[in-house]
Amino acid sequence: MQTHPVHYNDYLSQNPRNRGSRLGQVLGNWYRARVRNIHRRRMIEELRAMDDKILRDIGINRGEIHSIVYGFSDDELKMVPTKGDLRAH
Repeated sequence: MQTHPVHYNDYLSQNPRNRGSRLGQVLGNWYRARVRNIHRRRMIEELRAMDDKILRDIGINRGEIHSIVYGFSDDELKMVPTKGDLRAH
């Protein structure tokens, strides 16, 4: 008798009790990716709207905005760039 290894992911897809949880995982991953992309686009828009002097002050060149934002973690993407006067009062 010849046997072959059963992979855990194959077991999950074949076991009817686990199909719902697998679907939930897929939908959860899709939703998190969607939210992450919305945050990325918003951050890119906000940074592109800043003038070059402010970008230089925070250490970003206009051409680096896209690559910098895509390097941010999920927590960093939730930050909101400050608008208006950045000088201390």
